[in-house]
Amino acid sequence: MIQLTLEHALHFMMLAIGTRFYTRKEIAQYIKCSERSVYRYIETFRTQGFIINTENGFVRIDKSTPYFKDLTRMISFSNPEAGLLKQALGGVHDNNMLKAQLIRKLTPYNFKQIAEVVVREKNAQIIDQLSEAIDNQQQVILHNYHSANSKEVRDRLVEPFQFSTNFIQVWAYEPESGTNKLFKTDRITSVTVLDTPWRHASLHKADYMDIFRISSPQRLRVRLRLGLQSASLLREEYPTCEQCLTKINNNEWILDTEVCSYDGVGRFVIGLLHDIEILETKHFHSYIKKRVVLYNKKLGVTKGGTVRK
Repeated sequence: MIQLTLEHALHFMMLAIGTRFYTRKEIAQYIKCSERSVYRYIETFRTQGFIINTENGFVRIDKSTPYFKDLTRMISFSNPEAGLLKQALGGVHDNNMLKAQLIRKLTPYNFKQIAEVVVREKNAQIIDQLSEAIDNQQQVILHNYHSANSKEVRDRLVEPFQFSTNFIQVWAYEPESGTNKLFKTDRITSVTVLDTPWRHASLHKADYMDIFRISSPQRLRVRLRLGLQSASLLREEYPTCEQCLTKINNNEWILDTEVCSYDGVGRFVIGLLHDIEILETKHFHSYIKKRVVLYNKKLGVTKGGTVRK
């Protein structure tokens, strides 16, 4: 129990001194403890001479705290260290599971440096500017954002507050729509960081995201039997699926998960129908059936399986 408490306290210290701002609730989620425990850690560190700021709901160790420089040095990379890490990860695909796990472990402490290490050159400036805006709690303009939903290309005024795995997407609150949205970083042409501070911090909330990187309040259960080919491709393209996969034998896996929509999992299943069996979920089975009928109609395939000329 003492060891676990000490581990939580050290984890708390690293989060409170890192480059990103965390609320009590977020810290509790990261170190897997109660918010009451986080409050106790704050008071304990204060009694030991640490200056802890909790303005606007965020928990930060103040720079005037003794040994602040020594502590920040512990969670920062030197230029040679960052260069070596970038070289090592540069050739690894963004969807690689081990890369995602490594980034997930390092990001809470110093996500700006991690972003500089793992993102591709064309996105580096965009990620850096978004990181700056998150650090300083500023609004930004996403110039010429390409929206797949509305099919529009236009500027978006948002308050960015959190990146997804591998910096592929960024969570941001959009005042115009009054909602939190996911924006894909590779669809952003450029970013302008405004002098305007966040005005809706209390409304910032990252919703549940399924393994196919789709987010919404809706939850739909999907259960699939996967063959070797589909299971391998799923792990390669969507590394967060591992926690939902159960191996039956060397050629068979069961995927049991909740998705936010049938669109993402539907595209995956339709492309590998020969290697996937839909289990139990009748609604999803009906969804796939309708999609297949639609595709056949577009291709001119009749009910008998022949192609109309």
